Amino acid sequence: MQAKGYIALEDEVGNRIKEPMLRYGMGTTEWMRECGGYAVTLECGQHNDPKGPEVAYHAMVSALAHLQLIDGPALPAASPYERITLCQVVDKHHADDAFVKVWQSFDPVQQGEQIGRRANGEPVYASMSGLVVFPNSAAQAGQEWFYLATQHSCTVK
Repeated sequence: MQAKGYIALEDEVGNRIKEPMLRYGMGTTEWMRECGGYAVTLECGQHNDPKGPEVAYHAMVSALAHLQLIDGPALPAASPYERITLCQVVDKHHADDAFVKVWQSFDPVQQGEQIGRRANGEPVYASMSGLVVFPNSAAQAGQEWFYLATQHSCTVK
């Protein structure tokens, strides 16, 4: 899976925040890009997955071998693969904003489908068909509540 769009959305969120901070969403990838270098973020599963460190290690070694930065067999590219593009971030406005159901990352959603309800009773609808990504029912007011993304099947050429 390839995820795109996160850094652009982080910049959008950072630009909307009024309080002073060092730099919202600034991680190692963003720092390297700001310095003129190249960087990627390699997602390796859930934080609490006991196999996470092993998955991360094999993913890093495979990526380095594929780029011929270390000796070793590079795994063949998966084909087809899914490309996810984050398109919209929706913030929680009030602590009592709530989802209408328990959403999981990558749940499909149709344009106009209700995702949540604001504290004042106003429904929150999907502005597009796609996927719900990183739904966070524990988000504080002013934080990212969920993302909407598009999904595309791709083949390696």
